[in-house]
Amino acid sequence: MKRPQCIFLLSVFLVFLTTAVSIGAEQSALPGEPRRSYGAIDVILYETSWCPHCVKTREFLQKTGVSLVIYDIEKDPEKRKDMTAKSGSRGVPVVDVEGIIIRGYSPDQMRSAIERKRRE
Repeated sequence: MKRPQCIFLLSVFLVFLTTAVSIGAEQSALPGEPRRSYGAIDVILYETSWCPHCVKTREFLQKTGVSLVIYDIEKDPEKRKDMTAKSGSRGVPVVDVEGIIIRGYSPDQMRSAIERKRRE
């Protein structure tokens, strides 16, 4: 291949590459696309050591990879008060996904809240 043809093909490739990159950047900024990683989502779990639903909830949240803080409300009375104030209930588990409160073990609600926060 002659040198001018190589230069032409290289310039066409570079134009294609920069166009593809800029289109990809525009697509990632669309409103429905996630803007945050799972690890950037802060989740608080209020639980007790004896509750089987708490164990399921903890395992589900750990598998999602969110930034998870766990409070045992029997060991920490202040956290029990926080949980009751947030949820209006004394039942566990209670999950706080950056202000979205979920009572009980509900994978669908937790998944929905996490995905909503990823898109905000």
